[in-house]
Amino acid sequence: MSDTGWRLLAPAKLLGTALLCLLPWINISCVATEDGKTTKMPFMSQTGVQIATGDFTVEMLGGMEQEGNEQFEKQRKENAGPITVKIFIAMVLVAAVAGLVLKLGSFRTAILAISLTIGIGMLGLQTFVGFPVVNGLKQDGGGLGGMGGGGFGPDRDMKWLVEYEPALFGVWILSVGALVTTVLEVPLRKKPKPAGPSEGESEKIDWGNVVESGPEGESPPGGNESEAESDDGGD
Repeated sequence: MSDTGWRLLAPAKLLGTALLCLLPWINISCVATEDGKTTKMPFMSQTGVQIATGDFTVEMLGGMEQEGNEQFEKQRKENAGPITVKIFIAMVLVAAVAGLVLKLGSFRTAILAISLTIGIGMLGLQTFVGFPVVNGLKQDGGGLGGMGGGGFGPDRDMKWLVEYEPALFGVWILSVGALVTTVLEVPLRKKPKPAGPSEGESEKIDWGNVVESGPEGESPPGGNESEAESDDGGD
């Protein structure tokens, strides 16, 4: 692969990661069972950027639209979003820009590797402790901000279903892939040295074209004998 290809490979993965941050990472649905009939209703979704900012998209409010709107607005104002996801997105953008601007070399590799290691570590930490909206459902016993199952009727058995979307897994694959590419691009892009003569192989010399010569100003010994014989023949 050419140097340009190596230079663009990691940034391309990082730009893909940034685009996936605009897609939903988490979908929350309400699964209600009533009279033996189960109904799945979309409730809420969050993109990567929304998780970072504490925002969310309400898919369904049911019969509590006005109350829900007020409650959700309160949640948006109180929730600033986890700093870990903010750092992850920032590090991805920094690494993408650095990868496009800087030339291939140890400095570029260090910038990308450090940025991605920090970013991936922050996302891993947040994934381990759980995303705020999911933890909120668990702490409230299935409700968001104390909303619980209100508005759905007392005769319904309601449960929350949390689904992690393919975009979140894509973020992991592309970001880790960009880090691996960054670490490996220096050794893999080194061009092999031209092969020299193998050990024990001597340089081939055309001895037929070699003219022997003596010390400076003197003719080779064989040449003197030939000249002497010519003189004798002439006499």
